[in-house]
Amino acid sequence: TLAVVVSSMANVSRAVSNLEAHLQTRLLNRTTRRIALTEAGKRYLLRCEQILAYVEEAEAEASDAHSRPAGQLKVHTMTGIGQHYVIDAIARYRKTHPDVTFDLTLANRVPDLLNEGYDVSIVLASELPDSGFVSQRLGITYSIVCASPGYVKTNGTADKPGDLLNHACLRL
Repeated sequence: TLAVVVSSMANVSRAVSNLEAHLQTRLLNRTTRRIALTEAGKRYLLRCEQILAYVEEAEAEASDAHSRPAGQLKVHTMTGIGQHYVIDAIARYRKTHPDVTFDLTLANRVPDLLNEGYDVSIVLASELPDSGFVSQRLGITYSIVCASPGYVKTNGTADKPGDLLNHACLRL
């Protein structure tokens, strides 16, 4: 809401005179007993009221944007995370926020967020590249290396992580 505070009738009179000079037209007919809008004044007042209504509507929309999310989110996530967690999370989110739509990409790579236009990327990474982006740790994952006795007998064991490159691995 807009409010105008005026300290005196003299200030009001001066402000109206300045406005009339700026517009190069009379807005008010003044007599000693009465002040009335001219036709130009009526049209100007109507247009100003419309503008103020648009401003109030824009303010309401902007305020509503904070309280009621809407629009599209472009999201990237690693395939496994997306299939096991994100798809269900999106479905639950859409139940309470139906005005939000998602463009979801499942890919096992770290995307170029800026050039590919992603709003959010959920990745498995021990460290992220230094950038101006905001990152948030969502959790910690643990890896366990397992092998059947038959596989170990045939292929041997891995003594260090790099040895896994020479083994047939299944990542879950």
